[in-house]
Amino acid sequence: MQRLRLKPRRGAIAVMTALVFFALVVCMGVAVDFSRLWTIRNELQTGADAAALAGAMQLQPPRDSLRVVDSATAYARVNRTLTDTMRVDSVEKGNYNGATRVFTAGGAPTNAVNVVTSYLPSRMWMRSVGATIPRMKARAVAWTSAPVAATPSCMKPWAVPYEEMMYRINLYRGITPANSTPNMTRAFDQVNDIAALQNMTAAQRTFSLKIGSNTPSGAYNPTSGAYQAVQLGKYWDYATQSIANPGPQNGGANAYEGHISGTTCHGLAVGDSLQSEQGNMVGPTINGMCKNGNIAAFQACNTPAVCTHLVGSGTNIGDCYNANGTVGVDVKAAFFSCGNSCNGSSKYGVKLLGSFTVKKAYPSGPGGPNPAYSKAEIVGEFKPIQASGGAGGGSTTLLKLVLVK
Repeated sequence: MQRLRLKPRRGAIAVMTALVFFALVVCMGVAVDFSRLWTIRNELQTGADAAALAGAMQLQPPRDSLRVVDSATAYARVNRTLTDTMRVDSVEKGNYNGATRVFTAGGAPTNAVNVVTSYLPSRMWMRSVGATIPRMKARAVAWTSAPVAATPSCMKPWAVPYEEMMYRINLYRGITPANSTPNMTRAFDQVNDIAALQNMTAAQRTFSLKIGSNTPSGAYNPTSGAYQAVQLGKYWDYATQSIANPGPQNGGANAYEGHISGTTCHGLAVGDSLQSEQGNMVGPTINGMCKNGNIAAFQACNTPAVCTHLVGSGTNIGDCYNANGTVGVDVKAAFFSCGNSCNGSSKYGVKLLGSFTVKKAYPSGPGGPNPAYSKAEIVGEFKPIQASGGAGGGSTTLLKLVLVK
């Protein structure tokens, strides 16, 4: 029988090892490349997000809208991509419509910033096998006017007539007649009415309201109305469509004063109802604004209080100072549609979550250079105010700066 003899296979193992090693190197390179591409994508998006937010912040008064591009570009370049500087392809100011979720470059009113960043990856394994690597891009849109649908932050126990603000907005926007009941009680336009509040002068936004005074019969008369002292928390809970549990804190003057000063805090939502406070709340209002037994010409307020200092006499009587040493403290309160029933003894439905800056809180009755004011009368300026809470739909002048894309 003839024996079979195998031919020698010297070197075969080495060839197979080389082929397997090459395949492993290729797989490793692909894995490394995809890992780096994923990192680049995330870093580009982080840079675009930071740039859009930084640019949008410049759209908010008192900042300078002319610095949008500079701010956005600077913040994008602070964020590196694989230790390299990313490229800022574009920074666009425009309008973001919350209802349609569409950004329009150059659209009015200007309330958003769109940023595109990019980076061309280098030092990639793919190039060694002739693969073309495209420039990677990321986009972000920051919106300055996202409505805060509900807020957990401190609401003041004041119910402010919705008509007071809408009358001034109607005048600015040319909606006539500005003081008709249908126009003063129309739905709040989250785009155009917010833009009006942002663009109006301080004088056009300023109001003066006494506490609990009656209004004439018939249509509500803006510029001569009243705010109402109400209990907190809510009486009616819109979310559950039932009487709130727990309900309002029935502590009288002390509880009311604590709600003003911020000792206790309550949130509200559009559709909730509030119950009016019983009794005279003029004194507790002033104590909550600035609790001090004898308010002198320029008196420091005991904490907690709305004002850090309150002017007690002289030409600037009532001026409410903030922690920065300037006049004006931002507050949030419920706005209700007053109609012809503002007598201070009722239940008030929250039509709008509203915001304004308190400029004055008169600590005493008539006298001095302006004999027309009343004790606890407040002078404020309607305007959008940044607030915490969930961004969403609904009517509110409480806004939030958010990334929308």
